Amino acid sequence: MELCHNLPFGIFSWFGWVMPLQKRLELIRQAGFASTSLWWEDEMGTPQIDRFRMVCMVRDCGLNLDNVHVPYDHIDDIWSENKSCRNNIINQYLIWIDELAQYSIPTMVMHIMDHFYPPLPNQYGLESIERIVAAAREAGVLIAIENTGDVGLIDYVLTHIDSDHVGFCYDSSHDWLYSAKKARILDKWGHRLL
Repeated sequence: MELCHNLPFGIFSWFGWVMPLQKRLELIRQAGFASTSLWWEDEMGTPQIDRFRMVCMVRDCGLNLDNVHVPYDHIDDIWSENKSCRNNIINQYLIWIDELAQYSIPTMVMHIMDHFYPPLPNQYGLESIERIVAAAREAGVLIAIENTGDVGLIDYVLTHIDSDHVGFCYDSSHDWLYSAKKARILDKWGHRLL
């Protein structure tokens, strides 16, 4: 896997100030950033902005859109013994991968757990993530797994799935909030950083 050292410097489009998306994008550009990322749901507000329109707004503002962060509701279901539960959540991720490919968005950031007490690593979850990664590979989309409350699942997945289409998204705030050993996960998985 090649590290993305040559990507334009960017910031998340939701950087903490409540204001219309168009204004945030203009401020991002004015601050000298060349790239941004989106949360992959419609922007709430008046008016509500469809996520596909947001892609156009980013590009119309002259910014590169290097990734989207997809919602993680029910993501714990990928680890479930219940095949129907797993398939329901996997199918949602496959839809998002198709959408990203359609809009030439190169990377999907995702969580692999939702709750503070994560499910135990198991073959069901690994097979679920492998299906998502296989679809991403076919679509030409990278999967960046973000660290959340438990690094054990990240270790498990990145140890078992050695693919050039899955890597690591480092969230420093998650690390500082939840980890006993700050930046250990970055030391361990920095070579897979997307």
